[in-house]
Amino acid sequence: MYHIANDPRAKKSAALIAESVLTLSQETPADRVSIASIQRASSVSRSTFYRLFDTPVDVLLWQVDQLFDDFARQVPQKKNQKDILFSFFCSIMEHADLLVALENCNRLDALAQCHRRYFQQMGSVFGIPTDHADGGQEYLIDIMSYLLPVAISTWIHRGQSDTPAEIYRYFWQSLRTIAKLDSL
Repeated sequence: MYHIANDPRAKKSAALIAESVLTLSQETPADRVSIASIQRASSVSRSTFYRLFDTPVDVLLWQVDQLFDDFARQVPQKKNQKDILFSFFCSIMEHADLLVALENCNRLDALAQCHRRYFQQMGSVFGIPTDHADGGQEYLIDIMSYLLPVAISTWIHRGQSDTPAEIYRYFWQSLRTIAKLDSL
């Protein structure tokens, strides 16, 4: 868990720690990075680290939440669903180092969890129907949310060479293919 107050000093310390964890996780998965190495790399005291975060992985989770918070503030400026989804892929892919760090410690599920929270809040913006009976909306949100880490994992394993436009296209091709399975 993370515990960052709405205080400029706490936010600055958290940012320094986050930068250090990302750098250190390029050589060692974040779940194995020591607090001592984070302290040395960030110049932030051990007590400050523990005041803000419980573990190095929590630092990554905080960064994912920040990424989604930033994106959610931009959504009202988008014109349509395609713009929203495409800009989402662009925004996510700008943070490749964070995504790789999450993948290396088997925590891409954090993307799904965050996506799920925001999807529930902003479903109407995306055109998500609210009239699904028997939990249908919950299934829809969960399925859509867990497609994200799968797509990001594939992108990482393909060498991060696909552009946001290509991922957008693959995403919809995949959904159309899945939808066709219903007719079998």
